[in-house]
Amino acid sequence: MNKKTLLYVLGGVLLLWPMVSMAATFIVEEEGVQATTSADIEDDLYIVGNNVSITHDVGEDLFAGANTVVVDGNVGQDLHAGGNTVRVEGAVGDDLFVGGNTVIVMVSTVDDVFIGGQIVEVTGDVIEGSVYVGGQNVNIKGNIKGSVRVRGETIKIKSGTLIEGDLITYGNKEPIIEDDVQINGEKRHSESVAKTANRVESNVVMAWVTSVLVWFIVGLVLVYLLPGLSQDIANMALTKGGKSLGIGFVWLALLIPVIIVLFISMVGWPLAIMVGVFTAGDVIAAIAFGMVVVGVWVMKKMGKEESKITWQHVLLGVVIMKIVSLIPVVGGLIGVVVMLLVLGSIGMVLWERLKKEKLVVSEPTTETK
Repeated sequence: MNKKTLLYVLGGVLLLWPMVSMAATFIVEEEGVQATTSADIEDDLYIVGNNVSITHDVGEDLFAGANTVVVDGNVGQDLHAGGNTVRVEGAVGDDLFVGGNTVIVMVSTVDDVFIGGQIVEVTGDVIEGSVYVGGQNVNIKGNIKGSVRVRGETIKIKSGTLIEGDLITYGNKEPIIEDDVQINGEKRHSESVAKTANRVESNVVMAWVTSVLVWFIVGLVLVYLLPGLSQDIANMALTKGGKSLGIGFVWLALLIPVIIVLFISMVGWPLAIMVGVFTAGDVIAAIAFGMVVVGVWVMKKMGKEESKITWQHVLLGVVIMKIVSLIPVVGGLIGVVVMLLVLGSIGMVLWERLKKEKLVVSEPTTETK
């Protein structure tokens, strides 16, 4: 790899990390005060609390999480919301992703709709894309230019609905299709697929939850056994991110050919195994510490700086990174960037500590002289 190509690769990797922190507004519910917007927001909005209300327009993406989420304003791009009760009105410029116990969506316009919930109601004046819903009781109405795919116990397509694509449903009961419903594409219902899908979904969810718990425990062990090291690594990653990322990248880029060369030589293969095991351990530690770093970073963005890293930082970071990992391609890239960032931070922290130890050892000798 020539120097120009290496610079392009490093530049691309370095750009991914700042992307998650640029152009975003954070709103967190304060004690006794509902989390709500006070004016239109031009960029992304991240809002969390027990009760969340978005009454103003959001220029780009909206991320909302609360027991009750109410979105009355328009959203320029994607809308992501999760809570016990979620109600969305207004217009959504791109896709809508919602999960909750009760989900009510009444939008003037939206592209694709993805919803999971117990009770789901979808009403759209113009739905430019398709509708994907999983729930127990599902009601759908609107002008849908794409297809509709629904899995549920009770599915109702309400009067006045136009579906220009297919209507595909899964469940133990046939869907209820009221009068004055027009379906231009194929209409198909399946029971067996629903049962299989339920099993697959349950397995996927359980695997995800198990993964979150495992990494949460690993992160807790590291934080409570090595509190000082954890804090130093987080500080290094957040204050010297560019340098840490570069060192992490170079570390892995150089070690792989070194290990190969050692394996080729008859004398060096035991050392190659040791280096490989050591590097694998560092990568695992970097993944775990990376989740902690993400939790610390998000807490700081929310204005909640703590004197020490707690279990809340660990849990928040693990959940965020596991959610990000579900995003195709981009999620994997972000995970690699965070891992390289923290891998470099680990190396820099250990090197600084080694230099301090050498300094301490040499000081008595100097005084004696």
